[in-house]
Amino acid sequence: MSADISLNVCTNTAYLNSLDQKKRFQLFHIPPPRYNNLADERNPYVQIDPATGNKYTKFELDMRRKSEVLKYSSNRMSTQTNNLTRAQKFAQAVNGSYQQRTFSQEFINQNTENGVLTICPPGTIIKTSTTASDVPGTPMMLYDNPAIPLYNFINDTNTPYAIINQELNPYSSGFSESYKTDILYQNQTPVKIFTLYFLNVPSPYYIFSFTTPISILFTGTYLQGITTPLAGANSVNISINSVSLTVLYSYSSVTLTSIPVKTQTYNTNLKIDISDNEISTFSGRCYFDTVTISNIILPSKLGYIYDFQLSIIYDITPNTVYAQNYQNPIINTYFNATTPVIPLLTNCTLSGVGSITTPPLSITGSPRQ
Repeated sequence: MSADISLNVCTNTAYLNSLDQKKRFQLFHIPPPRYNNLADERNPYVQIDPATGNKYTKFELDMRRKSEVLKYSSNRMSTQTNNLTRAQKFAQAVNGSYQQRTFSQEFINQNTENGVLTICPPGTIIKTSTTASDVPGTPMMLYDNPAIPLYNFINDTNTPYAIINQELNPYSSGFSESYKTDILYQNQTPVKIFTLYFLNVPSPYYIFSFTTPISILFTGTYLQGITTPLAGANSVNISINSVSLTVLYSYSSVTLTSIPVKTQTYNTNLKIDISDNEISTFSGRCYFDTVTISNIILPSKLGYIYDFQLSIIYDITPNTVYAQNYQNPIINTYFNATTPVIPLLTNCTLSGVGSITTPPLSITGSPRQ
């Protein structure tokens, strides 16, 4: 072992990344299809017995299979006593246990078919006790009814009745994603807004863009020591200064080969007016803007999993009167926002606000040419 290899592999980032990727991709495990002999029209349980007009019963199907098993039919050797030749069967019929003194040679000649002496009318079902056939268990009558389908009986060891071969990659789409809605961002700590899973990958690189609506929750209060605010138009403007994207491969930040492009749908400059507020606090929650980040190029390979994180910084601009009365509002953000469509306000009014009309999150991606 070389001196530069860490003995504590469990703290190695590459090792931890590989374990995390493997564990998380197991959520997308698709077991191979198996043969289902009851999945099509050959299912004997749905077929109608023309003799009775009813469906075949489990007892009838089991009896048909038992009778076939008890024949001990061999398709490999014709010299075995359980699979005699026509001449052997005829000799057995005229000389063996089938021969009775009451059977004349003429009767035998007239009732021998394919080397077997037939003493019952065609179609007659002969029942035999299990005790006479050395079958263990509760005594019952055995019989062979060839009109009943032979189900769940295989005499060919090469017949595939288990896993069915399929293409190596069972996934139909290039990638998939998972996410939650109304994800709270606060205290300047980046939050995960969605996870991207690479499945059926035709290219070593993919280029992505995504769009997320943003809502904000704001609260404000008097400056310390203020009990009677200065009169005047109290207002504060809020706008987005920057939105930062971080892409993680498990525990490691991905170095992007291109600079992502950020665009806002409205470039909202939200004005909060507190002129009519006569108490020490105000608050509200409202839709703020929709941000799109594009030109995200990522290495792509079956099983790669990426987490997308966002953080945001706001510009807060109070007017002179507001700055003399109130502290700057505390702002919390909701990514992948679905609510509120109509602002929820206490002791303030807004201007410059719209309504959420887009999906909570939309993601597009394609192989990079």
